[in-house]
Amino acid sequence: MVLVPSDTLHIWENYLKVQPLAGPYKNKMIEFWDDIVVLCASEKATGQYAENFEDAIDSMAGEAEDEMNSPPTQIPAQQDSTEGSSQKKKRKKDPLVEIVGEMATSLKEYVEMKKNQERPKPTGEEIYGVVSKIVGLNRNDIFGAVNRLMNGCPEQFYLLKSLPDDEKIDYVLYLLQP
Repeated sequence: MVLVPSDTLHIWENYLKVQPLAGPYKNKMIEFWDDIVVLCASEKATGQYAENFEDAIDSMAGEAEDEMNSPPTQIPAQQDSTEGSSQKKKRKKDPLVEIVGEMATSLKEYVEMKKNQERPKPTGEEIYGVVSKIVGLNRNDIFGAVNRLMNGCPEQFYLLKSLPDDEKIDYVLYLLQP
């Protein structure tokens, strides 16, 4: 939100002379503005000692803890400037990267589990329900196919279910061959 207080109104008016298209944004709420600023702001340190907000929070929490645990008369020792410049700051992992990585790992595990997971054995009623709807089969062919599919590999039944209707009869007749 571009909030223009009355004491800075003259600054806003001068800005509008240079950027007239910004006028409609005066006192207008922009959804997710804080997130946009975090993602798009160009004033970010990128050097060796740059901190993200989590680093700053951890640092402040550590300083507060040190202050609470130290005697009031103790003065913190100064670090040698040459010593600090030779040590590289250990960067923390970006939480978003960690979450995406966990999601990718979870998805891979799920896909692998599904690959290795056996399909449940179909029931006789389920097999009969599919085979009896195939046009062109007589009663003996239907019962023979149900018997063969019940005692065979479940994948044969799942293949039959996935075939187009016009190919199902050919597959059943193939299964019924001696």
